[in-house]
Amino acid sequence: MRPLRELYDFVTGGSLVAPAGVAIALVVAFTLPLFREQAFALVLLATLAGSTFETIR
Repeated sequence: MRPLRELYDFVTGGSLVAPAGVAIALVVAFTLPLFREQAFALVLLATLAGSTFETIR
């Protein structure tokens, strides 16, 4: 289990917001028929802002 945790910490930098935001952005991109690119970019921008203000564990 420890190698998986180390891999997760390496990929995400220990963030919980980043993987969730990317998953939400992908769901938005595949479900919205109109303004797909703008919604995708907006969710990723919100994810960046959220991960910037996230406290480090």
